[in-house]
Amino acid sequence: MTASPIGTAFVVGSGPTGLASAIALRTQGFDVRIIDKSTEPSTHSKALVIWARTLEMLDGHLDVGRILDAGIPGKKMRLFARGEKVAEIGLEETDSRFVGGLFLPQYDLERILAERVLELGVTIERGLELVGFEQTSHDTVEVTLRDAEGGQTAASADWLIDCSGSHSVVRRHLDLGDRHRAELPVRFSIADVVVSGVPQEMPEPSDGIASNFTHPDGLCVFFPVDDDRYRIVLEDDSIDDGAVPDLTELARAVRLRTGLELELSDPAWLTSFGVRERVLNDYGVGRVLIAGDAAHVHSPAGGHGMNTGIQDAINLAWKLALISRGVAGNTTLRSYSEERSEIGLQIVTSSSHMTRLMTLQNPVMRFARNTAMHLALGFDAIQRRALRSLSMIDLNYRNFGLRSSSSIRRDRDSLHPGDRLPPIVLRSSGDEVHVDELTRPDRFTLFVIESPGTPDFDKAMDEMGGILERMPDALRPLVQLVPIHADEVSATARGEICDASGALRAQAGFRGHGAMLVRPDRYIAFFCGALDGQPVLDWFAGL
Repeated sequence: MTASPIGTAFVVGSGPTGLASAIALRTQGFDVRIIDKSTEPSTHSKALVIWARTLEMLDGHLDVGRILDAGIPGKKMRLFARGEKVAEIGLEETDSRFVGGLFLPQYDLERILAERVLELGVTIERGLELVGFEQTSHDTVEVTLRDAEGGQTAASADWLIDCSGSHSVVRRHLDLGDRHRAELPVRFSIADVVVSGVPQEMPEPSDGIASNFTHPDGLCVFFPVDDDRYRIVLEDDSIDDGAVPDLTELARAVRLRTGLELELSDPAWLTSFGVRERVLNDYGVGRVLIAGDAAHVHSPAGGHGMNTGIQDAINLAWKLALISRGVAGNTTLRSYSEERSEIGLQIVTSSSHMTRLMTLQNPVMRFARNTAMHLALGFDAIQRRALRSLSMIDLNYRNFGLRSSSSIRRDRDSLHPGDRLPPIVLRSSGDEVHVDELTRPDRFTLFVIESPGTPDFDKAMDEMGGILERMPDALRPLVQLVPIHADEVSATARGEICDASGALRAQAGFRGHGAMLVRPDRYIAFFCGALDGQPVLDWFAGL
């Protein structure tokens, strides 16, 4: 980046959350340092699924095609009881430009994100550990680092973002409060292995199909890791956290619970874990913030942990940029904790319910669960709802966090402030373009949407253009104005975008010309009439 940096940010941890944080902060214009106490990248697969909403939010920060090319597109998740298929959820048909879920081991995602970090001119400094920090003034954080030989050095930055995981030094030193904390009475063994003797009932990993086998002895789940290996997650209350399971015993349990004569070999990773849940009330104090597993931990059910951390990082970066540019203050800084702590609680609650549901011990309750899932997932509407929840595209900031509002009356069933911007198809010079592709991760986007049969759209555009001119000098470059015409001929003549089908106008709920402000993270901030732009200025003044 050639422009002068807007500030300095120090990122701790080079897992997916830390790397996403470094990328997002650099995209916003920060000078970034990122450190990790490990001298080499992890070779363990760890997280395995990237959901559609995470891909949407990463899009624009890097070429998401690199991630898609490296993974296995998810096709379905199947549920078996005593060897009989009970239900399945399709993973392909979702309201996104991307696949609902992509199977990709965490080390491959880290490699791709690390390549992007280097492309942005940032070096990952390995063998450095954060051992202390102090906010010495209103706008500076002093940090103490220790290298692999035990030597200590000091550094300073405008912001400290800790993405170092569940053993966070920052969290131990700050009084952030627990919004939720619990431990579930269940433990699991994990094995990333080659599965052979695979009958027709068990597809190849490259087919992108996950399989859940319930059994009176416990749960057994298969997730694709790569073209050759499955991740097997086996409920195992007899094993201690972190213990290495015996592969022979594990294979015996797998055969019992699946009813399939499977052989397991060539393990790439064997481990075990218990399920602890925690969500912090606050995600930072002053200029020291945390993201990812440092702020929230939960059951792996749903595969949302890594995804939530990446989304934390992207939510935070553009807000810190506004503050560093002097166009936002404490309201915007507080909104990071308010928004992400609430989302974290929703994710933990969902994963906890899912874990408890899939590990039921009572045979009557297991029968009721299997019957209910078989019946419910036979309906397309419930299938779609389940996938929207899994793929995280239903998450929203309605009624909490950064102020989201509508200054005009709109249709009742329309999009709400705080909702994700859906990928509605528009037209540009005869070609299709999705509305979310018109946004930028380092800009707000102010869409001005024409209503057919309503005069004065040029006047509406003049009004919104005038509003941009009245914005403070530091804010004006951060807002892009995008007209959306109702008539394709008019739009094409001007080289602009057309909503000929009326889909965007209908989902926005406008009854006349309207304006919709979209945040850099592609969530809707605000609706107003397009002939009176003062509410736009008022909204930004409240940051």
